[in-house]
Amino acid sequence: MDDNAHPLTPINNLNTVTPTDRPNFFKRYWLQLTLLIIAGILSLSVIILVITQNRTSNNSTSSPTTTATNIPLPTSNQLVQQPFKILSTSPKDQEKNVFAGELVISLTTDVPIVASSSLSLEFTPPLKYYTKFISSFPTKTVMAQVLGGLDTNTRYSIAAKDKTGKKIYIWSFTTSSDVGQGHSALNSELDKQTFETYYPLEKYFPYSTNDYSLGYVDHFKVKITLKHPGLNEDTILNEVKAWVKSKGVDPSTHQFIFVKGY
Repeated sequence: MDDNAHPLTPINNLNTVTPTDRPNFFKRYWLQLTLLIIAGILSLSVIILVITQNRTSNNSTSSPTTTATNIPLPTSNQLVQQPFKILSTSPKDQEKNVFAGELVISLTTDVPIVASSSLSLEFTPPLKYYTKFISSFPTKTVMAQVLGGLDTNTRYSIAAKDKTGKKIYIWSFTTSSDVGQGHSALNSELDKQTFETYYPLEKYFPYSTNDYSLGYVDHFKVKITLKHPGLNEDTILNEVKAWVKSKGVDPSTHQFIFVKGY
């Protein structure tokens, strides 16, 4: 061994912590450990934030957010009638031996007819009564029934007009010699008009409560049938008139009579 070499220092003498230094040593140790933990948490939070922002950005780029909005479909009153052409008719142009009863006239158009006011039919010679559209609008197939029927052995010409009165199409046909059936459609229409005019509450009858029931006895005359004694007629009459008014009918147009039903 070289006599000039330094002797080895025992390993257990390195960084020896004396009892006096122990408190400071542990303070420094826990402080460093705490700072490392905080730094780790902050780093992890930053990484998560970056990843989240990237995903959000990618999603917004690839599939843009859309907001569902319920848009109501336009009604026939909101639609605007476009110029139209007649493509076909029934009866056909120049057709013969056409039924002379309450015939249903039909025609097809290239664009929808949005309302009955968009189209009119002019007959030559004029009809005894009138026609009634039986189609639901808007439609490309317009149907109109001839109420009261047609004359036999007669050549009819029909002009289809737009709402301005401009003639769009004219065609003709000739009826047969056979007499049409009874005017059932006309009678039904007249009956309906009669009820709507003189019995406007008929569609709501019979109407009944715990105290009374209502029904027509004549045009514009309503019978109030009381179900048990002790009822105040003035109170019930006011209640009935309020109900009639709620149906869109003026109570002053009707007469009300009380009948005991018990």
